[in-house]
Amino acid sequence: MTRLSKDDWNLLDDLLGRHGFGGYYDLVECLKMVAGDLGIGMSGLDTSDNMSLPQIVQFLQDWAGLITMDKEFTAIAERCGQGSVIERGTEGSKA
Repeated sequence: MTRLSKDDWNLLDDLLGRHGFGGYYDLVECLKMVAGDLGIGMSGLDTSDNMSLPQIVQFLQDWAGLITMDKEFTAIAERCGQGSVIERGTEGSKA
């Protein structure tokens, strides 16, 4: 894991704050909530554990790779896609 200086941590937290996150740990917590919503906890991963940003991103990448191999994935993705609209430049999606 990369070690950051205190100044680098402050800069990272400031930059993430400009994007609507409270900082590094807030971003990690948000990604852990996404992981939970996607069912990663069913794999035995305890998302309440301390995780680094690279760790939770790796878990999400691995999970995405696994679920896309499921034969039902395309149908689920199409149903989800029909129920949401994502616009560029907005803070989120509209359902």
